[in-house]
Amino acid sequence: PPLLAGIASLLVTLFYLRVVDEVKDYDYDLVHNRDRLLVLGEVSHGDLLRWALGSAALVLLLNAYLAWALTPWLLLIAAADLLYGAFLLKLEQWSRAVNERMLLNLAVTYPVNMALQGYVYVFFVFAYAATPAARDALLVLAFVLVFLHYEFARKTAWPELTEPGERMYSNVLGGGGSLAVVLGCAWSAVGLVLSLLRPWERLSSAPAAAAL
Repeated sequence: PPLLAGIASLLVTLFYLRVVDEVKDYDYDLVHNRDRLLVLGEVSHGDLLRWALGSAALVLLLNAYLAWALTPWLLLIAAADLLYGAFLLKLEQWSRAVNERMLLNLAVTYPVNMALQGYVYVFFVFAYAATPAARDALLVLAFVLVFLHYEFARKTAWPELTEPGERMYSNVLGGGGSLAVVLGCAWSAVGLVLSLLRPWERLSSAPAAAAL
């Protein structure tokens, strides 16, 4: 049951954050993403508010159970992530710089995703009585790099293929610079995972084990 509750909490939290993003990006989507359901009128702001409140309540309920079954840290992380996601909705309305500057926006919004990675780590430490180690940070960093790879890749395009005002990292870093970040994050993530798993050690020990 704790494992299922943890998985459900992650999925519902991601849904909550998606709902917040729909509201947060509405003005931008009116111009550049006119196929969004909110822009098309398929859903209303009221619908999104109800879904956000309902999903937040479900996340808190699931983590109240996990706080009892495993550790209160899970409830604290989940609640903080929900609150920070809602805060970002207002922050982008208050701060023009955060709303318009791509790299600043990424730096401000990315803690939402890092909290989810921390949530997963804390869950498995307590669910499986694992002993935390400093090298675990490398695994978390690998997931950070994988997300950044995806984030930069989906917002990279050659200038002639973008519309005026479209938010692209390639508009800030240039096509080549943005592509370098995409590839660098991917290769670095793979390198970190390989350094942790060390599959070559198992391969080198296999012939010796077979000989025995």
